[in-house]
Amino acid sequence: RFRRSLQEFDPVASESCLKELKACSAAVDCKSALEDLETQIMAYDFDGAQQTLKPLSERLDVQAKF
Repeated sequence: RFRRSLQEFDPVASESCLKELKACSAAVDCKSALEDLETQIMAYDFDGAQQTLKPLSERLDVQAKF
């Protein structure tokens, strides 16, 4: 769902997914990547956000959800 929102350049859905990702990743040290992701979404850099999301989602093992 997150990847789709980035591919569709949807800032509202992307921000919603980012909030969910932040909530489920509280125990994992990925603050820097989440900050990068948020900055990219706010700057409408959806291509960059997709690149940031890929290793982050693998690290959190949430590919199926997002």
